[in-house]
Amino acid sequence: MSGRRSRRCGIVNLNCLASIGDSITWRPSVPESYPVLIGANRNFSTVVNAGVDGNQAAAMLARFDNDVLAHRPGAVSIMAGTNDAYYENDLTQWENDVRAMVNRAIAAGAHVTLCTPPVARDARPLSDYAAVARTIAGDTGNCRLFDVYARFDTYSEGTKDSLYSDVVHLNATGCEWVANLADEAENLQAFTVLA
Repeated sequence: MSGRRSRRCGIVNLNCLASIGDSITWRPSVPESYPVLIGANRNFSTVVNAGVDGNQAAAMLARFDNDVLAHRPGAVSIMAGTNDAYYENDLTQWENDVRAMVNRAIAAGAHVTLCTPPVARDARPLSDYAAVARTIAGDTGNCRLFDVYARFDTYSEGTKDSLYSDVVHLNATGCEWVANLADEAENLQAFTVLA
């Protein structure tokens, strides 16, 4: 079967990228979300955008099997933390929820990209969640880090203004910027399938 490979957990569609997240991932108000743009750049024939407005990591985990793994994606991306930071959710529980998603995707045969969200302009304590995401990616095989937060944090207020539609959400230019960041050398192994 072209584009598919047998794994111990079943058939994985190597041409499918499934991205779970919140409204930053979903972005229905822009022509193309960052997962769609990255999927096109990486030649995925199918991109599943499983972003849901307002989602926190616990809600993502609860729907992960149905909204992500049911598509048998060869590549999975997870971006969580923005809403958890807003509610100042417990970091240990957040880490457990994110690790559970990462581990489920790996067990299903997918290559995982764990994304840190962009800096929120309303002073959410996202740096703590980004640090935990870096730890998870660093100690988990078949999981790559895509550190959007670190890059956005270095930008001037004027540059940030050009990428946001409000204090949290990316505009079309911001979504394109994230897709371009994924194409930089240090990020080329993110959003890929296992060789």
